[in-house]
Amino acid sequence: MEKRKVTKAEQKKLDAANKKEFIACTFQTAMNVLTDTTSDVSGGTKVQIAFTNHNRYIRFNASDMSAGILIYRDGNIELKLTEAFHNPHTEQLFKFTLDKSAQEDFQQQFQKMLEWLIPEFFGKGAADFHTFMDYVSGSTSVVEAHEKMCEEWRNEICRKKLKTEP
Repeated sequence: MEKRKVTKAEQKKLDAANKKEFIACTFQTAMNVLTDTTSDVSGGTKVQIAFTNHNRYIRFNASDMSAGILIYRDGNIELKLTEAFHNPHTEQLFKFTLDKSAQEDFQQQFQKMLEWLIPEFFGKGAADFHTFMDYVSGSTSVVEAHEKMCEEWRNEICRKKLKTEP
């Protein structure tokens, strides 16, 4: 059987479906981690989920601090962190590509990051959010900041997340 060539219009539809699937998967990952990591959190933090023009926004707000996971319709993913005593931190986590392998790699890293970032915001992580933002302020990446903090602190929570021995 001869393989039929895909037209530009068909390819555009396939690419749009790929992006839509990626956005849905990224949002689902964030919601699953949020549910799993906040089961023992009590009061004081407002969680907002908004859908605007096909964008997905997940925001956490508490006294003098906020975090936002921004999933844009173009497939780009961004993180925004603010805390009263630090400059806001904005970081692009993913620049959309149609490469399925790159998308899958991002999904795995995104999940791992959220598994420590969300508890950090809610005060259930290695340090309080203010201390975490001290590290973020001197870094271009929240992952690098977290790794540096864990390296310096070497506490039990960090050892579990980084899978290192005491």
